[in-house]
Amino acid sequence: MLYSIGYQKLKSVEDLIKELQARDIKFLVDVRSKPYGRKFAFNRKALEAALPGYGIRYQWCGENLGGFARIKDSAIAALSTWQHDRCACLMCMEADPRDCHRHYEIAERLKKLGIPVGHILTAENPTRVWWTILERRPGIEPGGFAGSKTGEPSPDAHSKPVAENSPAA
Repeated sequence: MLYSIGYQKLKSVEDLIKELQARDIKFLVDVRSKPYGRKFAFNRKALEAALPGYGIRYQWCGENLGGFARIKDSAIAALSTWQHDRCACLMCMEADPRDCHRHYEIAERLKKLGIPVGHILTAENPTRVWWTILERRPGIEPGGFAGSKTGEPSPDAHSKPVAENSPAA
């Protein structure tokens, strides 16, 4: 299962962790070209230090999946293969995925491979998940929210993580 999140509207790393834990996400894949910004708590070194204590692995993949350069098909294919048996989340800065490369550059290309991406909308209260998918699936509307009231997939939809390989080799 693959999600995406933008930290722009989050007040703290604890808010990020809460969103990840609510979906049993075990891997945070940072797709920022430059893994730092004005919110220092979301900088690479801070996340590398904070997340393992909550059972979440951090991986910076901005070199291959960042928005400041053309993302190669091989990087999308590697992410597609890597995410298959993991519950992971792509992270960038923008709260609205439609303003970010994680939607229009990564999720849209994964959609062509039949891989849905659930965008965690942190600007809404309560947060919801908007799915980028290829076709109708039971309980999920294309470009819409999953069938439950919260927009979340069923708990059995999550996969357990395995080896710690990089998602965009």
